[in-house]
Amino acid sequence: MAKIRRMRQLALQCDLPEGDIEYMEYTFGILALAREYFFRPFDERIRNELIAAKKAYKKRYPRNTRVRYTVALDFNRTKINNRFIAWSLKYLVRQAPAYRFGEKIVGMRLLSFAYFFLKRSRPKMIPKLARKSAMGIDAIFK
Repeated sequence: MAKIRRMRQLALQCDLPEGDIEYMEYTFGILALAREYFFRPFDERIRNELIAAKKAYKKRYPRNTRVRYTVALDFNRTKINNRFIAWSLKYLVRQAPAYRFGEKIVGMRLLSFAYFFLKRSRPKMIPKLARKSAMGIDAIFK
């Protein structure tokens, strides 16, 4: 956040438009508050700051004036237990730098075949962003 403030100062000094930097500062400010809320012990003050930041963001960037992110706040505890998270990390996150055998078979071979058939049979199921991007999703499976 300090670097964004510095960027804003530099943009003003160089007579550059600061609107995008201001927008980035608002957006990243909400993300920084959310990170603080998530990783620190519960504090009602941070929760209230998040709610206030969301209201200020929506007021500053109304729906039709600029493309903005949708900010949805949900302060309920997650229903995922620690055992499931530990299992997911154990089996889905690589521990060693080399690919494991299962990742090669499932992650690359089977998914590349599935993508190939999906692309041929139902091209509309592939998101437009993936179809129209410069590199394309095909590059991942080659």
